[in-house]
Amino acid sequence: MESSAKSKKSAGMERISEIKKTAKINGLIISAGLSGRMKQFKPLMDFEGLPFIVQIIKKMSPVCSIVNIVTGHLADELQRTTENILEQMDSQLPAKINWIYNPNYKKGMFTSLQSGVKEAEKCDWLLYHFVDQPGIPDTFYTDFIREADDRFDWIQPEYRGKHGHPVLLNNFVMDKIITANEDENLNIICNMKNIRKKYYNCNYAQVLQDFDTPQDIVNFKLSEL
Repeated sequence: MESSAKSKKSAGMERISEIKKTAKINGLIISAGLSGRMKQFKPLMDFEGLPFIVQIIKKMSPVCSIVNIVTGHLADELQRTTENILEQMDSQLPAKINWIYNPNYKKGMFTSLQSGVKEAEKCDWLLYHFVDQPGIPDTFYTDFIREADDRFDWIQPEYRGKHGHPVLLNNFVMDKIITANEDENLNIICNMKNIRKKYYNCNYAQVLQDFDTPQDIVNFKLSEL
């Protein structure tokens, strides 16, 4: 059984390497908000022994060349704490992080997305991730980037017919985000007729899971009993 698991992991990493040869994928985590509904600073909340943001970085880093993190509220504390933990986990991990500060974070998430896309290193695909989804399994990321397809601009997972996150965006969509007004949102761009969308029907229910309020945490813990 152990040999079989190692073989599957090795095959998965080989597939990632092949994808990276043909397309550069960077990550983008929006971590700038006030976490008003949660009443705690979500990026640094604990999930299975690590902060939300560290859990996500740990899972994204094998499939992404760079992980861009957009900050705003408590930016210095977030960066300092995250880098300290990453350094203890793997001394090479902090070098894969590009910190981007959005001075307009109080104007809404879309301004943080715009800041991240503008300041991020050029790539073929951007893996856009919310900071309140730390529970997605590692294997999802390997499976999802295999769905990258030049015939589409927007690739999104779905579970039992419901659209989830994270989302893969190509340069055409990134340009639309940059040139949009800051009072717009990503749904407006998604609904543009010239955006070619692909939905990946997956077996990962966690793509629908996010933690916005304390009750969401309670519900998750109850579901794990």
